Amino acid sequence: MASVHTGAGLLSAKATRRRVMQASISGALGLSASWALDTLAKAAPAILRGSSRQTIKLVNWFQSDPERSAAWATLINQFNTSQKDYKVVMGGWSAEAYANEVLLQAQEGSINADLILLLPELGPRLMRLGLLSAIDDVIAKVGVHPTKAHDFMRMNGQLYGLSMVEVPFALIYNQQVLARASISKPASTIEEWQSQLKRLTHKNHRYGIWWPNAKSEIGSWWFQLQEFCLAYDTVWAVGQTPLLNTDKIIKGLELWKTQYTHSMPAGATFEQAYKLFSHGQIAEVFDVPAAMAVYYKQTPVYQHLRSAPPPWPTKKSLSRLHPLSIVAGTSKLDGAKAFVEFMAMPSHMAQLMQRCLDVVPPYPEIWQEPSFKKYMAAQNWAAGYQEIVAVPFPNVMGDFIDYNAEFGNIVSHNLQKALFSKWSIADAMDRAQQQAIALGTRVFH
Repeated sequence: MASVHTGAGLLSAKATRRRVMQASISGALGLSASWALDTLAKAAPAILRGSSRQTIKLVNWFQSDPERSAAWATLINQFNTSQKDYKVVMGGWSAEAYANEVLLQAQEGSINADLILLLPELGPRLMRLGLLSAIDDVIAKVGVHPTKAHDFMRMNGQLYGLSMVEVPFALIYNQQVLARASISKPASTIEEWQSQLKRLTHKNHRYGIWWPNAKSEIGSWWFQLQEFCLAYDTVWAVGQTPLLNTDKIIKGLELWKTQYTHSMPAGATFEQAYKLFSHGQIAEVFDVPAAMAVYYKQTPVYQHLRSAPPPWPTKKSLSRLHPLSIVAGTSKLDGAKAFVEFMAMPSHMAQLMQRCLDVVPPYPEIWQEPSFKKYMAAQNWAAGYQEIVAVPFPNVMGDFIDYNAEFGNIVSHNLQKALFSKWSIADAMDRAQQQAIALGTRVFH
């Protein structure tokens, strides 16, 4: 069965692609879990050997992801054997539980770890709470230059995390299907895009595009729907002020609705859309590069897949960057810094990316690694992800980033009203605006 990398775990495409999106949207449900050392001991016993060295705890959500967990275990084992002072061990919780568990600890004022991998929803919150330590001295020592996508992890001029996996959105298209419709390359403007989708769509046989739209999976809509604020170069909120009934947001959602009405397999679930796309019956999807792992060597369609930036003038696209950070107040600061330095080295980062099938480098110096150049040259589908102008996901949410799930539910449920009733998008977003204002009143005051 095919699997999907999300930056939050590798899960089977049949039943868990929906879970991947829901975990990203909601920060998950959260059941208490202890450090996963028993599992790690079986996978990488060398990490756990020795008792004289200082133990550095790294908390993450990779335990249920065999490939990514194995890649990290390999790098950790290399670090542990490269010196005699420190021993890094992995622990944490599942992707579904991760955000809640971290936030529960944050509410107590400390994180029970020395190092932490963060979802983009969590990074700014922990940074503002003073629970992370700046890493500028480490980055300067290694001599790399983190991309602008890291800016959401900066405060008062200091950097509080370095990306270990970044997953921006781009258009993934089947070049064979486009060619059959006499389309030589994907659109570069919204108008051209709509025209191409019309040519590509022959309902009940082939569809131009698919976005999450099944009523049964509405919890997953927001993960990709949030991209549409960038179609007309705006944001969902500024500070504590939602912008849901502004002209640009309404135009963006009207664009989504037009595609839903004319170019999508309406009501198709993730599993159904995967099958349609795999058989060339959907021409385009909009997704993170990790989604390519679903198709890699699993379906005949893989060889025909390519990517392109969003078809609007700015080429802006949301990017979900997952930083490695040092927990503030750790008594093992030197060891934590030593590990961040190790992971930040271009040769080690190149190895991690190749093992995890990632394609967005956290800094330009990684391109100097011959192995990485060779690896990227083999990823024929990755060009679009290099062309986008990355916008860190938290940057479009204002202060509502800390309440992303609640905000997304408001947008998605009201958009659904506009699809299945006589409401216009403007009517639906007027209602959504009032609900978002009420949300802000509850959480900010």
